[in-house]
Amino acid sequence: MQKPKPIFLGDVRQDGDGRLTFFWDLSYDLQGDDLYYDWSVAADPAFTRIVASRKGLTETQTSLPALQPGTYYWKVVVRDKAGHTQIAFDQYEDEEGNPYYGIRQIKVE
Repeated sequence: MQKPKPIFLGDVRQDGDGRLTFFWDLSYDLQGDDLYYDWSVAADPAFTRIVASRKGLTETQTSLPALQPGTYYWKVVVRDKAGHTQIAFDQYEDEEGNPYYGIRQIKVE
């Protein structure tokens, strides 16, 4: 009950100039704590090769200049001021059937 409520990650919009905008749902906290969103995108689903990240966002979207063509993974961790965290409902499963929770895959061409 202390954790923020989980969210769903939205679709990523790519503009004509290649700019990517990431959208996600608004979370809420039963205690009324302020919530912050920690967003990151990586070149692998285990997030060992992080390409970009932003911490402490208060909006439910962020933009990024064009990425090199390839496959990327993104996630948002919701946290309250007390340090409780929550991941998204989303899940990605790799070709071997390994699940990765709280992330989505995107392909940039």
